[in-house]
Amino acid sequence: MYRLPLLILFFFGCFGQLLLAQELTIKPASTISYWKQKKTIKLQEKQGQLQPYQVLKGNNWVFQYTYNAADLPEIADDEFAETVVFELTPTSKNKIKQKISKTKHAFIYLKSCYCKDAGPIEIKKGTIKGYKLNPNTWHFELTLEVPNLTDVATPRKLKHIKGDFKLEAQ
Repeated sequence: MYRLPLLILFFFGCFGQLLLAQELTIKPASTISYWKQKKTIKLQEKQGQLQPYQVLKGNNWVFQYTYNAADLPEIADDEFAETVVFELTPTSKNKIKQKISKTKHAFIYLKSCYCKDAGPIEIKKGTIKGYKLNPNTWHFELTLEVPNLTDVATPRKLKHIKGDFKLEAQ
């Protein structure tokens, strides 16, 4: 006897949620990877643990990877993005494999979100492996040790990034 009204309420409740979900627009996640020639990364004065930087004209290659998480425009504080910017000396070799701690070039990890540890930080440890797919495209696999800025007792977390970086026209 009570089942029929409950079933009807359940049906209209689910139907209403379905209509509401169709009205919400979800911006899908995206990844952008590119590199530029004749550039350099200039580290600016450190601000606490954050490491501001600029990309300027120079003699090296600068690579940038950016991941933008899926986003609901109706929610104000759910945006999240992360960017890795790194510099390498131009090479005629088709493969690159090195430890980040031994390179003299900058590796920056930038977290963009409404969180305590947002901002650019310099990566001092990790590895980079890559190979040239064609004259304009490199494939890289990065393993970065990202420091935890909010809790010193917590060890660094490993961040794995993999992707193809295409030469950006200048």
